[in-house]
Amino acid sequence: MSRKGTLSLASLMGLFLLVTAVAFPADQPPESRITQLAIMLKSDPAKALEETLKLKEAFAGKKEIMQRIALLQGKALLGLSRFSQAEEILRPLLEQLIASPEPDSLLLTRTAFTLGQVLAKQSRPTEAEAALKLALSQVSPENAAELRGDILVELTRSLIMMGEPVNAADNATEALEWAREHGLESTALKARFLLAYAYRNLEDTKKARHHFQLALAAARHRKNFRYEVMSMNELGNILVMEKKFDEAMTIKKAALDRARQTKEEYLITICMHDIGYALISKREFTPALALFQECLTRGEVTKNPRAMAMARTNIAYIYSQTGKPDLALKLSYQTLEIARQHKLGEIETNILTQIIDVLSSKGRYHEALIRRQELDKLQSEKFKRELDRKVSEIQSRHHLMEKESEIRILKQDREIRNLQLGRQRILTASMIALAISFALLAGLALYGYRAKRRANQELQSLNIRLDDLSRSDPLTGLSNRRDMLEKLQLLQARANREKSPLALLMIDMDGFKSIDDTLGHNQGDRVLRQVARALRSRTRGQDLLARWGGEEFLVALSGADRNAAFKAAEKYRKTVEELELPPKHPRITITIGLAIYNADEDVQKTITRADNHLYAGKQAGRNRVVG
Repeated sequence: MSRKGTLSLASLMGLFLLVTAVAFPADQPPESRITQLAIMLKSDPAKALEETLKLKEAFAGKKEIMQRIALLQGKALLGLSRFSQAEEILRPLLEQLIASPEPDSLLLTRTAFTLGQVLAKQSRPTEAEAALKLALSQVSPENAAELRGDILVELTRSLIMMGEPVNAADNATEALEWAREHGLESTALKARFLLAYAYRNLEDTKKARHHFQLALAAARHRKNFRYEVMSMNELGNILVMEKKFDEAMTIKKAALDRARQTKEEYLITICMHDIGYALISKREFTPALALFQECLTRGEVTKNPRAMAMARTNIAYIYSQTGKPDLALKLSYQTLEIARQHKLGEIETNILTQIIDVLSSKGRYHEALIRRQELDKLQSEKFKRELDRKVSEIQSRHHLMEKESEIRILKQDREIRNLQLGRQRILTASMIALAISFALLAGLALYGYRAKRRANQELQSLNIRLDDLSRSDPLTGLSNRRDMLEKLQLLQARANREKSPLALLMIDMDGFKSIDDTLGHNQGDRVLRQVARALRSRTRGQDLLARWGGEEFLVALSGADRNAAFKAAEKYRKTVEELELPPKHPRITITIGLAIYNADEDVQKTITRADNHLYAGKQAGRNRVVG
């Protein structure tokens, strides 16, 4: 920039500060002063922090105003990277708002969101996730569409840091669809990048490349240099995974040059780290070690625990590969403590794997076994978190279905009670008529008999209808879980008696939550009915089909071995995939878990195996048959 340009910029900044000073007279209404302070935050957080202290003095004792000022103070500290101080302001404010009998929901949402950002910046993803989920539960989609999108993006980032790529991919998809629906281009760019990152961690290079390329194009269109650099760098990482090292180094060096132009320390460190990773993959350990040592130094200067842990992990790996196992172990154990202290799940998994390899190479098998047990426990907890999230979604939908069924049953019960009351009235009328006129006894008795018979027939019909309702799903008309389990007992008995095969297919719709959230529950119900009709069209007369709960279906294939069951499952999958949908409607696919019933076993075990295979299919990328 020229000297003239520099002076002009300085003059403009001076003018801005002068105008700001004039714009904050003491007699100005608090609403105007807070609004101006919020605007100032974006350009000068240091000046905004000074103003929050002045406002606190001016409005001491006014609770609601003081709460809003405290949030702005926390945001200013976040903007200045003073994370511990920000947490000291925001956490008590959030507790105060939660304890309030009638809290300002928007203020509560923004406070929880800002605290989530602060905790994420301190590499505390588990705590960040809790704060962000609270924010998400409080935000009003109608009045704060952009805020909801920002919360979903930040929550996705925390899930990635925790090493939960499956949940992160689901969350990123939801954020992307939300941003598209509401025209939030900046949010869509961030969500797209994080979706690609989640696919990269799942080692789905095809999908990861596709989304990184789209993110790169969007970043260049919006002139967002940060996401341009990160997308270029990640495309280089994809090439490293595919062992295309020369192409990878070309794009990675271009990303580093671009990062240096931005002079953003975070981007420079990330690019250097990933070039070092590429050099490790090429087994060029000496230049890689120099790069990671520089990354470690930069991480220590910026006090970034995640950057330090990543650099230490790779330095330890280089030591293990260059004949220095003792140094590798020492550094690995130090890194493990950092990862556990800051709850960096992904890094903890990687460093434990590395420790196990080094211990095994030194013949220290007992220690390696202990670490293997720690790793298995960590992975089991991760699996449980991902499963719990899915189960929670299914239970919420199932609870709603139960409420709807309960209302229907109560209505039927009322009809039956009214019918019984009518019958009693008829009998009472007959007795009165008998007392008044003995001559009419025969006629009234006949009438009462016929009325009673008709009432009994109607009651029997209602009972049959009520039983049918209790066995069928009210939304799709398919059998429900209760009916399916009873009929499965008959198929199980036949399979045991005739030694014939029996296969179960557990079917789950992919990404159904996003349809509910973006298009509404009415549209979600229509989609469920459409999928149910498609599945019914492919079901043979001797087979069973039921809605198992939420967006899950269960199919029992009588007389089908593994080969026949797999072919049938593929037909189900393709039928749903080829459904004709309205314009702009997200494509519907299903994932299917297949299990074969073993003679004389509890059929519930077969269902569990099918469900496990279904979950494996979800992890492998959805829209497939596993089993």
